Amino acid sequence: MNTVAIIPARGGSKRLPHKNITPILGKPLIAWSIDAAIQSSFIGPENVYVSTEDSQVADIARQYGAQIVNRPPELALDHVWTEPVMRHAVEALEQQGKPIDQVVWLNPCGAQVTSADINHALKRLARENLREIISVDGKLRSNSIVRAMRRETLSQRALSVHCGVMILDYVDIHYAADVARVEDILRARAAKSKGVDFAANMILDDSKWSHKAWMSQIDAELLERIVTHQAYAAARSFDALEWGSGKSTLYFTARLEQLAIPSTWLSIEYDRAFFHRELEAQFRARPNTRIILINGTGQTETHLTDKGESCVELTVVVFDKGQVQPFLSDHVADRFVDMDDYVAYPETLGRSFDFVLVDGRKRRRCVIAAAALLKERGIAVLHDAYREHYQCAFSGYASQRMVGEILWVGSQARTNFLEWIV
Repeated sequence: MNTVAIIPARGGSKRLPHKNITPILGKPLIAWSIDAAIQSSFIGPENVYVSTEDSQVADIARQYGAQIVNRPPELALDHVWTEPVMRHAVEALEQQGKPIDQVVWLNPCGAQVTSADINHALKRLARENLREIISVDGKLRSNSIVRAMRRETLSQRALSVHCGVMILDYVDIHYAADVARVEDILRARAAKSKGVDFAANMILDDSKWSHKAWMSQIDAELLERIVTHQAYAAARSFDALEWGSGKSTLYFTARLEQLAIPSTWLSIEYDRAFFHRELEAQFRARPNTRIILINGTGQTETHLTDKGESCVELTVVVFDKGQVQPFLSDHVADRFVDMDDYVAYPETLGRSFDFVLVDGRKRRRCVIAAAALLKERGIAVLHDAYREHYQCAFSGYASQRMVGEILWVGSQARTNFLEWIV
């Protein structure tokens, strides 16, 4: 399958002059899209093209590994739509003998787009037998950040019937304020990927990060929708399980109390030092909370708070595995840390759950374990689901799909999640 990425980037811009080459964290804006396309496992450096009439844009694009399609001046005017620009680029490449089966159209102003976003779009195109995938924002409005399509779709004049959407609530840069906002978001993303304490690096003013959980606003809103849906649907008591304690533990247990829904919330944390530093004081101040500390030899120490009038019983189980960071290149040994007891703890209780959130370590194994822990209509949710090595765990679910920016949901019941999540 021959796939090309086309990035349409003309030289003119009225609102932000030289927008497509404006520096973003020291790198030209268009270079972020080029890098994402080059790093895609479906595209590669030999299949990334920038369509432009501007020599400066062309020079910078070449520096970052793209090839150039020379755009005619009449296709570089303000009123020209992107579709004829794309058709021109593809037809020009085909006239040069380039075979093309699929086209990925990338917005040059979408600095947040990643190779994982591109890979996800192309996988869905094949898996769901779609003619095209378009990106939409959190309100399901097309935002033109990514569009992946079969070659023949580009030639048709009518809208495609077999069209899918993917939610990428990213900033499309048009103004100087957008540049500052995107730079803050990218700094926070970089801090998280390097294992820096994400709580200390979250941007809470004018950004995408949520106060409800360590994730984007759109994902946190979707997660709250799932939690409240499952809580209201529970027959008697709502039972929740969470691998990975954090802001979500505090926010969602408080939210269930506001809704007066009798609930149990079991939260399992692997890093005892993190728990003591970031969470313990807040959990101890909460009524109806049990804290179970488990050391390296399996010995337990239990602390109880007064029950008070809380209808939500919170149990926090804290293991002492240390700061496990398997995603860092210099922490390879962390990938083999024994965490069997952390993963298997819920199974030892003989309980089932209406809702399971996987947001700690050993996520692939936790997703697999969650399939056997769900009630008949229970829902499992995985955060950071764009990571490809997690996705082999999804096959154990009767219904499953990606939602939001980087969330995955699965159930053992046949479920149309989009009827009530989005």
